Amino acid sequence: MHATQMDRHSAGQSVTAGVLPTAEGREPERIGTLRLHDPAEVDRRSQQSRGEHLGYRLIQHSGRFFAVPNVFGPVCLADRQQRSNRWILSAASLDQLCEDLDRRAAEGCLPLHVETIGGHEILACGDDYYAIEAATSDDTFDDEEDANPKVLVERSLHALRRRVLQLDETELPGNVLGTCGGYGLTEVDGKVLGFPLGMQGAGGLSVTDRAAAGVLLGRTRAEVEAAIRNQPPPREIQYAGWLPVFHQFGNCGAHPQFGHVDVPPAGYAFIQTPPIPGPATPVVRWKRRGGKVLRKIKTAAAMVRLGAACLAKGAPARETVNFLFSRDVPSQESLPRRSRLVFLTSVPYTFGQDPWVIEVEDIVSLLYPYVHNGQTASLDVEKQPGFCEVKTLLERPACRGIITHIRATAEGIAKLFQSPAISRKTTHVPMGVRSPLEYQRHEPSPTINLLFTNSWHQAAHSFYLRGGLDVLEAFAKLRTAYPELRLTLRTQLPHDLPSRYQAIIRDCGVTVLDEFLPQQELEELIVSSHVHLLPSARVHIMSVLQSMSYGLVPIVSDGWGMTEYVDDGKTGLVVSGRYGKVSWDDERNGMLREDYAPMRRCDPQVTQRLVDAISQVADDAQLRRELGRNARHAVKTRFNLARWNVGLKRVLDRAWEG
Repeated sequence: MHATQMDRHSAGQSVTAGVLPTAEGREPERIGTLRLHDPAEVDRRSQQSRGEHLGYRLIQHSGRFFAVPNVFGPVCLADRQQRSNRWILSAASLDQLCEDLDRRAAEGCLPLHVETIGGHEILACGDDYYAIEAATSDDTFDDEEDANPKVLVERSLHALRRRVLQLDETELPGNVLGTCGGYGLTEVDGKVLGFPLGMQGAGGLSVTDRAAAGVLLGRTRAEVEAAIRNQPPPREIQYAGWLPVFHQFGNCGAHPQFGHVDVPPAGYAFIQTPPIPGPATPVVRWKRRGGKVLRKIKTAAAMVRLGAACLAKGAPARETVNFLFSRDVPSQESLPRRSRLVFLTSVPYTFGQDPWVIEVEDIVSLLYPYVHNGQTASLDVEKQPGFCEVKTLLERPACRGIITHIRATAEGIAKLFQSPAISRKTTHVPMGVRSPLEYQRHEPSPTINLLFTNSWHQAAHSFYLRGGLDVLEAFAKLRTAYPELRLTLRTQLPHDLPSRYQAIIRDCGVTVLDEFLPQQELEELIVSSHVHLLPSARVHIMSVLQSMSYGLVPIVSDGWGMTEYVDDGKTGLVVSGRYGKVSWDDERNGMLREDYAPMRRCDPQVTQRLVDAISQVADDAQLRRELGRNARHAVKTRFNLARWNVGLKRVLDRAWEG
């Protein structure tokens, strides 16, 4: 805002009744669509520009003159809904229109542009501030009401900035000053801080951890903005989840667990550089061929070094050869010729041709494809093919770090491999996810909605592994006593589902959603649910944290890893009966033991405990609210992206420096 405009607004003039919404109405107000079917329609519908005045475009249309705020972008005045918008003024002559604008400006009831923040234009008028969705060149007309822009109203500029940023799920402490270069600027205790946008939870970190999360500190706004502009380019890490070999492990490189790479730690950037396909000039083709030859040589040399190291550790020759080829040579040859650091997902598919770090959930994935989940109950792991080779691979200098979000995994790795070098490289950091703006508030409702979800890749057999049979049995027992209960299964049903459970689905009115859901519909489903049921064989980290972030009450099993995230009676309810039977830690060697066979039949004890837990939250609305609120609070304060990135940054810093 210009100085004269700031002075005029600070005088505190009142708002003319009926011209603008007031700050008393805190909810967004619909103001009508301001989008075009086609920008060319401006000419076809005889809209003639008559210049600008006080931040308004003056347009002649059908014998009248209209003043349209510049922040609205293109409008179609032939559309009555747009033409009648309360923010668009009109008069019979151009002089009358300019006089009206001058009068409103003098009275302090003319919206004046302040700034642009978070995709919104900020306007000031009288005692209030307003935010309107900024128009872009890609905007298209939409008759749907939900596509209409909204106006947000607040009494203070700081409050409005905070509210606009919250639309993108960004919360900042102190007085919000604005944004700059991907940072949110705020004043706290007389100092100015710059928080990376999109990294939720940074405001709750300690001073030391804030620095590790990339929060910038200065005495003035100008000082922080200069620091933002003068930052060195980020360190680029090759995210190798795109390699074809990872498709063998459930396409884990595309799993939402690794969605945090979109919001990397401060000073880092994850990149993906698969080979460029398609036609090219002769010179480019020769360069590509030369690069391919160099990658082959580099990969072959790394294979030889790793193979020799495995043989030196006593691994049999044939076993070593099989292990090397299990890393998939063509995938390794498709990596760039030079990578300062490579980030692997779940399985150590590498020869160590470049320094690398890996993120895992359990020990089993480190030993894949020689060891498989659900088949380790009585396995003599140390004698399995590939064990010596994996240990050698992890001990080599190229392995710079192993990060896991399960504490039991970090402790198990130390026990299983009995290697000080591997133990030093292993770090436990609790997983962090985003907290959505919309969430379940557990207000009075005629129904209590229970939600059961399958895995990310919707494999039908995972219905069993997540405790689907016990969920159906429990619901059948509860349906008569609790007619307000509704159960939705977001899952593919297995083709061999016993007829008894098909009958429960049919007779008890269970809703089955077995087709793809767009992200918006999936979020609406979760927000409309009250309880998330997951009596699974083991932890499913994204499912648990996602439901907690939306404020649902998680009712989960005591399967391996689950109690590290769900605190029984505080952030959810834990149903016993899985640990020690389906999944458990081997106290001797730290191995994750799993036997998934019991999950293919109902467990009467688990079912009854599930009935008791659901009954408990169905009978006590206050308990539902407390558990849901506590679950969401745990995600916002403990299991958030900022805390995850603090830990990840420390691992990457050590790995980068070697």
